[in-house]
Amino acid sequence: MNLVTHWAQTRASAADLDEVTDTLLLAMHDLRTVLVRKKAERLAGEAAAEE
Repeated sequence: MNLVTHWAQTRASAADLDEVTDTLLLAMHDLRTVLVRKKAERLAGEAAAEE
C-alpha cells in the first residue's frame, strides 16, 4: 500500500491514475471489509471468552 501511495504521489501520470483508480479503490474496499469483519469476529470471541 505504501509503495502504491508513493507511486501515485510522485510518479504516476493522470493517464496512469485513470487506468488503475477503479481497480485500486475496489481492492481497498474489499480489504477494508475483510479487516473490519475479522476484527469484529476477534472482539466477539474475546467477549464470549470473558463470559
